[in-house]
Amino acid sequence: MTQAIKVSKQGKDVLTETNRNNLIFDSQLNTFKIVHQGTASLNCTVGTNRYQFAHNSPLSDTSCIFAFIEFPDGYVTVPSYTSVQSASYNGSAATSQWCFDQDNIYFFLNPPNNLTIKTSWFVFEPPL
Repeated sequence: MTQAIKVSKQGKDVLTETNRNNLIFDSQLNTFKIVHQGTASLNCTVGTNRYQFAHNSPLSDTSCIFAFIEFPDGYVTVPSYTSVQSASYNGSAATSQWCFDQDNIYFFLNPPNNLTIKTSWFVFEPPL
């Protein structure tokens, strides 16, 4: 007998459900499996606010990426998908937004001076 942890949608019987789309989580499906990850350093300059780099995902469907940034003062945060700024501890740097597509990750910054920001990202397998 194979053991698994499963959570079904409301109204579905987790013990008998055979349609994977009716399961919120199934440990046998490797939900949110990290398939690729990477790091980069962004050399930011005054007057430039858009920075992009290739995430080199091996997937043809890159629909789930999670990224972190580290400001020069050591503050690590998750950049915002909206216009809400993520700022460093001492306020010397901030990112206003980030996004990604099939090939690249984009950060939108307005550095007050030239600085280097480190980033790490994780590509997850596409959701069901």
